[in-house]
Amino acid sequence: MKQTLLCLCLACIVAGCSNNGASGPPLNSEQEKQSSQLDEIAKKSGGDWNKLSDADKQAMIQIGGSEQGAKMLLLGKSGKIGRHGPPGGPSGGPPGG
Repeated sequence: MKQTLLCLCLACIVAGCSNNGASGPPLNSEQEKQSSQLDEIAKKSGGDWNKLSDADKQAMIQIGGSEQGAKMLLLGKSGKIGRHGPPGGPSGGPPGG
């Protein structure tokens, strides 16, 4: 449970890193490197874990802390999970409302 929560938090953080309007502390050099690496891997795989090389899988696991965390980060960074767009959908209101 603790590991799943950590993975979800990491996925949210990584998804937020690509938001130019996000506020918060700037990334340090290691975080910048990891974010760039995640961007590159997500782009070339399209978010598909099975398309990753063994080296890319190991890099993702190191960043995500586990295979499950790595898969969540990959999906989040490739745009397959997480929030995509402004809160509340295009109208700014609640989704579906």
